Amino acid sequence: MSEFIPAGSSVIDLGCGRMWLKQFLNGNTYYGVDYTDRGEGTIICDFNQGEFPTEHADVAFVSGCLEYIENYKWFVNCIGQNSQSCVISYCTMERFSNKPVRRELAWVNDLTRANLIELFSGIGMKLVEEKVTKSDDSVFYFSK
Repeated sequence: MSEFIPAGSSVIDLGCGRMWLKQFLNGNTYYGVDYTDRGEGTIICDFNQGEFPTEHADVAFVSGCLEYIENYKWFVNCIGQNSQSCVISYCTMERFSNKPVRRELAWVNDLTRANLIELFSGIGMKLVEEKVTKSDDSVFYFSK
């Protein structure tokens, strides 16, 4: 996923977890955001409580996070207001269609590929590239 992030650009890692993205960056300004402290520099925001960071970045990075966000439309709108592009992974309904299993994983939404493209189109971002990982996750790169 980091291949879509240009060297030197600023990156906001939304749902950063252990901040593993940092090791793949090259001269980038990095902002790690999560609902709990993940170490030095963590910006604490609970997206499900309507909290979103005020930092602006060239690239929003969302890996393994959108599935857990209840108000995903609000979240994507915030990305559009704060970033020029977005690299996002999402387990689409086309690849993970079993809703009971999705709920067991604590996923709270069920978007299709088309839903995701439409959401980002609504904030002025177009799909530039798309890949499927070995674990069957879909990775999308959107940009204004």
